[in-house]
Amino acid sequence: MKRSLMVPIAAFALQQAPVREVQVAPAAVTVAVGATSRLRAVAYDGAGNVLATGVRYTWTSSNVNVARVDTLGVVTGVVPGTAVVQAEARGS
Repeated sequence: MKRSLMVPIAAFALQQAPVREVQVAPAAVTVAVGATSRLRAVAYDGAGNVLATGVRYTWTSSNVNVARVDTLGVVTGVVPGTAVVQAEARGS
């Protein structure tokens, strides 16, 4: 005779603290036309703690004709000029 055991399974989601601040490093970079540079973003909660997991970043360039940025924060110089690259963080 086979016996089976039923184990209750509970599903839960870890609550991530809301993102209060995002810092991007380096703060400024010069990228030659056709060259790339990798930026890094770090998200902090209201207490100043680093949010190391569950954070997704959205990268944007103020002028994609001058500098493009991909989903990993890699900036590519397009033409001479100035652009501001920003990272927005969202908890998952």
